[in-house]
Amino acid sequence: MKKNHLYILLSLLIAAFVFLPERAQAAAPTVLKDASSAATKLDIYTSGKGATGSNIPSTELKNAKTKRDYALKKLTAAQKKTYASTIKTINESIVRGDNYIAAVLGGKNLDKYRNQIEVNTKAGKADTNLLLTFSSALDDQSRNLSKVSPSTIKKKIESLYSVKAKKTQSDYSKGITVKKAILEANKKIKLSSDSVAPHFKYVMVNRHEVPQAAYKTALNAEFNKLYSDLATKKKTGKLATYYELEKQMILLDRLVNPGVSAKGVPDLIKTISDSSLYTTSEKALLNKRVNSMFELSPAQIKQKLTSAAIKHGVPPEIVKAVALKESGFKQFDTTGKPFMNSSHNDGGFGIMQVTKGTGISDAALDQARYNIDKNIELGIQILLEKWNYTGIHIPTINTHNKMILEDWYFAVLAYNGISYTNDPNRSGTKPYQVDIYNYIIGSADVPAEILDKKNVAFIQNSQTLGWYLDASKSYTTSRQTKSTQLYKAKDTFTLKKGVKYRVIPSKTGDTGSALTKDTIVTIDKAGVEDTYNDTNLFNWYRVQIQGIKGYWYVASQNFN
Repeated sequence: MKKNHLYILLSLLIAAFVFLPERAQAAAPTVLKDASSAATKLDIYTSGKGATGSNIPSTELKNAKTKRDYALKKLTAAQKKTYASTIKTINESIVRGDNYIAAVLGGKNLDKYRNQIEVNTKAGKADTNLLLTFSSALDDQSRNLSKVSPSTIKKKIESLYSVKAKKTQSDYSKGITVKKAILEANKKIKLSSDSVAPHFKYVMVNRHEVPQAAYKTALNAEFNKLYSDLATKKKTGKLATYYELEKQMILLDRLVNPGVSAKGVPDLIKTISDSSLYTTSEKALLNKRVNSMFELSPAQIKQKLTSAAIKHGVPPEIVKAVALKESGFKQFDTTGKPFMNSSHNDGGFGIMQVTKGTGISDAALDQARYNIDKNIELGIQILLEKWNYTGIHIPTINTHNKMILEDWYFAVLAYNGISYTNDPNRSGTKPYQVDIYNYIIGSADVPAEILDKKNVAFIQNSQTLGWYLDASKSYTTSRQTKSTQLYKAKDTFTLKKGVKYRVIPSKTGDTGSALTKDTIVTIDKAGVEDTYNDTNLFNWYRVQIQGIKGYWYVASQNFN
């Protein structure tokens, strides 16, 4: 009986030893302890306090791998089975370390590419292949990050590298997609036209939308080579149509310049608009490209108006106000045709809505249709013709001085027409000349006086029923306001009141600093047009100020 009890007790002890948990068994072999310790240390730098998102624990990773491999070499099969969970934990640490280092290195590569792209852009250089390398690296990094754990470490690496990289990718996205399309087109150039067509079209439509000038130039050059390579190849289907459109665009680009269009422009725009091969957005971009060949910014247009006005001794305020009223500063409409104001029925066109006047030839009119400079010149010529009506067809104001804004009242009226519609005494009317002076007062900030309407007396011819003004009359205004925009470089001016001077020629983004009355300024550059508001009719003088170093801007309305 005692023997049986001893046998049972011994069996229980053996069973307990066999089925005890791993930690209750004999201590793990030293080689496994070393590997586990190395893995724990690695964890500190990949998922713990030492994981900064920029550190690269290569030594710790190598040590953990070496000690794990050594342990696996020394452990018996039974020991490997016994300590399987410990080995699994070590392996997880090593995988986590591999993923962490791959993500950090990927991030550092992104930084390197991103910085080089920015350096190139600032230097006016472009490496289009680098754009693709960068884009590919960002895709790789996305895969790297998907393997990083825990999520807090993943977010740390993302914030250090990916956020900035994605911003750069967004900024250069158009350049990247255009470059990819060029590569695809070149790969398939030996295949069918249909395989090349979509890539050719994408580049043709989108390359001018690349915002970085250097990259736009580089990608244009690459597309031009593609275009040239296709010249001798047979082109069918859609590719033939796209290629022909690009050919027309190139020819047109040689004919037109900013402010100068050509008769073929409306036809080309119509061809694009009528085509079913382009989406609405593609048509918009193609038309934008055509328009960009001859379009000018409002500031550039106002500069042309000011320069031409000064050249002919006409107040720029008058000329710009007339152009704003007549056309809203438009020489061409959206279809490329000379702009015609729908509220007029006199056949006027262009920025000054010119019509045939005394001594104006058909050839001069034809030139003015597609050339903004010619249109402005012709408009000023007509305005001066009306100025010379004084004493013949229109009354005299003050001393008939071209420099005085008030003295132009009847000439401005006559520019639109000596018509009863411009009689300010008619109830509910908005006479043309009154609108012009309101523009000068409100948009040029010059307090010109509008002639009292009681001095504007229209007379109807009893036989022709036409209207005329008594040219023998002469009127005097209580103010005679000199143009504020006729000063030239090197002129000096003593300020009549306290004003603000600014570091840029704009009222936005610069609060300005005060100059006191009687300050003397010397004009360094005249006629710098305002860009803050397209309809502002004042401009800026770049000046030097006694006692203050540098160049500053003072608005023209302060020179009265």
